[in-house]
Amino acid sequence: LLTKCPAVGTCYDIHGRTALHVLLQRVDIRGHKLVSLVKTYTSICVYAPIVHISSDEAEKLRQERLMAGVSPDLDWVAPKGLNGFEVAELKARRTSGWTPMHELALRLDLSVEMIEAMGVHRKRAGTIQNFGGRTPLHTLLSRPDLFSLEDLENVIGAMAACNAEAVAIPDRFDLGLGRGHVDDRTPLHYICARNDLHEPGVLRSVFSLNPGAAMKPDRNGLLLVHLLLRRDTPLTRSDGKPAGLLAAMVGIAQ
Repeated sequence: LLTKCPAVGTCYDIHGRTALHVLLQRVDIRGHKLVSLVKTYTSICVYAPIVHISSDEAEKLRQERLMAGVSPDLDWVAPKGLNGFEVAELKARRTSGWTPMHELALRLDLSVEMIEAMGVHRKRAGTIQNFGGRTPLHTLLSRPDLFSLEDLENVIGAMAACNAEAVAIPDRFDLGLGRGHVDDRTPLHYICARNDLHEPGVLRSVFSLNPGAAMKPDRNGLLLVHLLLRRDTPLTRSDGKPAGLLAAMVGIAQ
């Protein structure tokens, strides 16, 4: 079908999803099978990874859903047990800027091979921001289950390597979903603010691609070093030299 009519691969439905979005939401297709399907899709429809709806289109689709009898309550229904982050991401999928790369960033079985299968335009997709100002890298690093992913350092590194500029891109504003104020944070702010960050290698995997981002403050003036110094963990060795996470940061960005 895609070979005969490649344009089909970039069409979206009433929810703003292309077939690639839908494929990446499938939990029953995993591993090498998913990689193969995505690679085939993006080799035929090379622009598929960057397809997303604009804010005007998002509003138009919202109106169409209402006209079709898909009420907001039905549209945003959350399965029992879904946490606040997951509910927010379900809503984000209905708004502007949500690319297949954003969708991929939420896969439970996310791998380096899946990221690379997104094709030549994954570099451009890496800097596209959704309604809340999040790039795919923001989306990945804000996952509550981030540290349960396999091969995490390489997965983060592969997502960041899609476009090193994304490491320094700040998010913009709250999605209006009761999650609090968003403070122009870069993906590095996201990772450094996590209390479950303990492995320096995880920090290096994203930090080393764009060390200059270390000097980019959020809206409150906080640099990455401020976030690390607030942590209740040893930051220096007995000789006074930086230890652990702080050492990793200092080693990359003097």
